[in-house]
Amino acid sequence: DLHSFPTRRSSDLHIERLRQAIADAELSLSVGGDWCILGSGGSKVAAAYRLIELEELAPDHVVAIGNEANDEALLREFPTAFVIRNAGGHHPSLAAIAGAARCHAEGPLGWLEMIDALDRASQGADQ
Repeated sequence: DLHSFPTRRSSDLHIERLRQAIADAELSLSVGGDWCILGSGGSKVAAAYRLIELEELAPDHVVAIGNEANDEALLREFPTAFVIRNAGGHHPSLAAIAGAARCHAEGPLGWLEMIDALDRASQGADQ
């Protein structure tokens, strides 16, 4: 099980203390921007494969999107990946992922840009 919740990042030291307490409880913590993901193991990649299994999809029909370091493994796992821009630009580790499209718009507008790109690619494949 994974649970996502917003948090204020007062300092990396506080996050590390929280992460250690969570690890002591045999849970995991992943921090991305203002959000934390608390889980009982696994990862975003594992969760994606579970959804693929449940929905009987092919992995090449999956689109990975992300904007923070905790999305890196997910973006590297799937052939269609989009990096959403943050206010300060693309996260450096995500911008370096070969083959991942980098959206120019920030946040939700980046999602719209991604959807437009997927629509254009789909229309091109239909012809």
